[in-house]
Amino acid sequence: FNLADANAETAIDGFWYRGTAINAKFLLDDQGVQKTSVNFLPTDGNGTTTGSISIKNSQGITIGVGDKPFHNVKIFGSTVFADNLEQDSDYGLRFKNNEYQNYFLNALLLDSSEYELKIFDKDRVIHKVSERPKCQ
Repeated sequence: FNLADANAETAIDGFWYRGTAINAKFLLDDQGVQKTSVNFLPTDGNGTTTGSISIKNSQGITIGVGDKPFHNVKIFGSTVFADNLEQDSDYGLRFKNNEYQNYFLNALLLDSSEYELKIFDKDRVIHKVSERPKCQ
């Protein structure tokens, strides 16, 4: 019997060293499945996953540059909000299609300085508010 026999270890039995690892060949999940470094998304660079990512809180997900947040998608009650966090900046939705494969087409633009909604045309205003909107 070897107390530190890695072959005898399971997710719940065996020798467990309690401490901090600088290097590890793999980590074990709760079911004892080995996870190597390729199974983790990096926190300091680009990463890809073939699985889904779930955000299980009402504060949602925030996207930004460095420490500056720009966009947040969250749930408030039973409503989903997409918040533009950059003060005095516009909010747009763009897409690509077969006709203009190399370009993004502006489908919607919310102009924060003019309180205007523009659809498919930067110069044609679809709706302009007559007074400043009330804050929520």
